[in-house]
Amino acid sequence: MAADFPGLNTLGLSIARTDLEVDGLTVPHSHPRASEILFVSTGLVIAGFFDTQKKLFLRTLKPGEVFVVPQGLLHFIINYGDEAAVIFSVLNSQNPGVAKIVDATFESDEEMIDKLARKMKSAAAMELEEDGIQNVSLTEFNHVHTQ
Repeated sequence: MAADFPGLNTLGLSIARTDLEVDGLTVPHSHPRASEILFVSTGLVIAGFFDTQKKLFLRTLKPGEVFVVPQGLLHFIINYGDEAAVIFSVLNSQNPGVAKIVDATFESDEEMIDKLARKMKSAAAMELEEDGIQNVSLTEFNHVHTQ
């Protein structure tokens, strides 16, 4: 983030690199003070976010493609390919903040991450079309994101 990259100081931006092993995923999280643009450098990933109406938006991304996550929305990335994936993110805040869903539960991080990974991968496999974004009802995710 900006604190680790002095060249970004005072520019109102943060940058991050995410390396995902095969079948790896980022824990669902949000950035309360920033929108995020994801750029896939290598690998095949599924990026997704939940909107304020509890709908899941998913997209399969290949190298060179981007995905935008609006400010404050719960989002995640799953490595859907057969090689490691590298994703670069740019956030429009020097201090975007991060809120992880596992921090708001009473289950251990490992148990919660395992459950989320299974549900996200099964939803992605059932509902994702190669050529576009799908709106998926959140019936399987009601316990994950409630307001």
